Amino acid sequence: IDPSPTSEPGESAATTTSAEVGTAPVTPPGPVITFVVDASAGMSSIEDGTSLTAWSQAAVTEAIANHPTNAFGLFSVTDANGAPGYTQLVPTGELTDPIGDGTRADALAAAVAGLSADGRRWAYAAVINAYQEAVNTAVPDRLNRVIMIIDGPDLTPSTPRSIVLQAIATAAAQNKGVVLDIIGLGSDPPAAALTEITAATGGTYTSVATAKELPGVIEPLLGG
Repeated sequence: IDPSPTSEPGESAATTTSAEVGTAPVTPPGPVITFVVDASAGMSSIEDGTSLTAWSQAAVTEAIANHPTNAFGLFSVTDANGAPGYTQLVPTGELTDPIGDGTRADALAAAVAGLSADGRRWAYAAVINAYQEAVNTAVPDRLNRVIMIIDGPDLTPSTPRSIVLQAIATAAAQNKGVVLDIIGLGSDPPAAALTEITAATGGTYTSVATAKELPGVIEPLLGG
């Protein structure tokens, strides 16, 4: 007696799929995203009855909610608390990582909700630090990206564009593949300067006429 069943001619041997054994396909981790959000006084400007800060909060919240397998972190840009003119509110990492009594997702939700408009815009200081941090902590085999949202020109003391370009180029030369993209609200941000800075990383500068356009500009930057 042959204990091994054989297939009849024209029939293929049966195979077991993940669905048949009750396992779900594994979703690979998504890109590593660090948001850098303008929290200077200019963000108190009102658009369609809503402040620019509120528009930015809604866009960042939506981005995080729609991409649960991405890693996220958050910086704010303001000198309201003095130098250095920016704050790393939540270090970049997986949303499910524990932070304090909750998760990184909880910490991000609280930090985004707590953004307010005050102080001056030290954008250059913030972008140098955020980009260097992203390079230093870049995750291999995943897209690593810094997304900055700003409302106007840089006001960082004693920090010309040349210093920013040198710092960004030095960090980019480590070949970690970290991309910097900047989104400017309205016509006040200096497009030429910000285009040159982002280009040094393979990124882009995008100007939006209204803050309600933010989700549509951010969404394509969040995929793998």
